[in-house]
Amino acid sequence: MRGETKRWLGFAMMAGVLSLRAEAAVYRCEQAGRTVYTDTPCAAGSEPMAERRPPTIAAGGEADLAAAHDERRERELDSRGDADAQWLRFHEERKAEAARVRQGLVEGRVVAGMSAADVRHVRGAPDSIEPGAGAGGERWVYRRDRKREVVQFENGRVKGAAARPAPKPRKSPQAPDRPRDRQ
Repeated sequence: MRGETKRWLGFAMMAGVLSLRAEAAVYRCEQAGRTVYTDTPCAAGSEPMAERRPPTIAAGGEADLAAAHDERRERELDSRGDADAQWLRFHEERKAEAARVRQGLVEGRVVAGMSAADVRHVRGAPDSIEPGAGAGGERWVYRRDRKREVVQFENGRVKGAAARPAPKPRKSPQAPDRPRDRQ
């Protein structure tokens, strides 16, 4: 019985495949004021509807789509790599600046990148504060031990510091010492 079952199964599959290949005719009918589509003729001598082929797309574009996807993905990865490298450089710069400021605080000297609070901690309150050039710029002037130190700030951070000998006080102009005319 086994061999016979296989034979009938094979026959049924073949019939199914052949029936799929045959195209059924479609008829358009009017029944009770409604449009109905059926596979049987509505009236004697009815003609089936004209066959409409589905739109087709030419093959061969898949490789181009895959290549375009690969190129776009490669550009995205390059862009992400550039952004990561930029962040890493920024992070390393900030880390080096923090170490430089920390070392300046330990050694008691003013270094670039310090905040105003850091400078006050190292040098104390300035003798005078002058407006500086640029956005948010100002200069703090310290006069200590015949030296004049100027700390330049920009946007709340030390941009630079310089120490110079304090200028000598100017004498007011006086008349030269002359003997008075005797009268």
